[in-house]
Amino acid sequence: MSSTTNVTVVLGVFQANLGRSKLATKELPNLTSNGIPDVYLIQEHYSYKGEVKGLRLSWKVLVADGGKVLVAIRNNNINVIARHIGKEIGVADLLCGTSTLTVISFYIPPSQSKTQAISHLEEVIESLNITSFVLGGDINMRSLLWGPDIPDHRASDDGGPFVDFILKHGLNIINDPNSISTFETKNGKSWIDVTVSTSLLSNKIQDWTVTKEVFSDHSSLTFKIALDAFDLNRDALKFSQRKICRLGNMVAEKFSQAEAEINNIHSKKGLEDWIHKLTCFIQSVCRGNNSHKAVHLRVPWWDTELDIQRKKTRALRFRYQRCKNPL
Repeated sequence: MSSTTNVTVVLGVFQANLGRSKLATKELPNLTSNGIPDVYLIQEHYSYKGEVKGLRLSWKVLVADGGKVLVAIRNNNINVIARHIGKEIGVADLLCGTSTLTVISFYIPPSQSKTQAISHLEEVIESLNITSFVLGGDINMRSLLWGPDIPDHRASDDGGPFVDFILKHGLNIINDPNSISTFETKNGKSWIDVTVSTSLLSNKIQDWTVTKEVFSDHSSLTFKIALDAFDLNRDALKFSQRKICRLGNMVAEKFSQAEAEINNIHSKKGLEDWIHKLTCFIQSVCRGNNSHKAVHLRVPWWDTELDIQRKKTRALRFRYQRCKNPL
């Protein structure tokens, strides 16, 4: 019988604008002063001919061709689902055990309309029906909500569109307004890189820190987020070779109908429904191959089919003995 255990998964997140620096992107895997990150929310990475250069091949990297943002997963125990990969918005679901975390990497170029950029972000979030997320990005806007009142070339109220976005979604600002600057050049300092999250997730975020360790004009922002999950007893998922063969035959039979079913799909919703039905089928097959295991069985190759055959054999043997020795 399977069992579950409550566990807490703590993910380290690294957020930074790399300023299109080749050196900053190449050094990214080595920046571990606040611990080895599990997840990276990056803006303006270095790329050559549309491809990201400098990251480890073992990482899961979600980035659009010519995109200015990426989401990278360093921890191989984290599964990832790409929800939206655009040039300036990247959205991914991170699967840790039974827990799911939605992260967003976001960038607003200095020359782009802030209102238009936030409107696009709104459209993406609404189209994906996202209700819980952590967003990290360079928004090129300043506000007293995430930084001190230090004048720069930006208008003092240019953070209005992002503040409206925060209020609309009931987000919490993770930034410490008293932190060191997140952007600095010879012309001055700015606090334009932000981390925000939905209210339920904000209580799980800790150790938010600004560190000037990136080979870029921007600082890096690091934090940890603790997720509640269930650790499943994996003994229930062990199959004998016989069970694997039967499972394979059942799935093969199901897939033999897949081509015809796919040809009849004409919408995104239809495809999502088909994937959901297929997932449910595989899960039901797995449960069916594990749920009726006799308590007294001790060998891994025994299954319900052999148990049925044993009962039939015993019944036939009993009938034979009755015929041989009639009452």
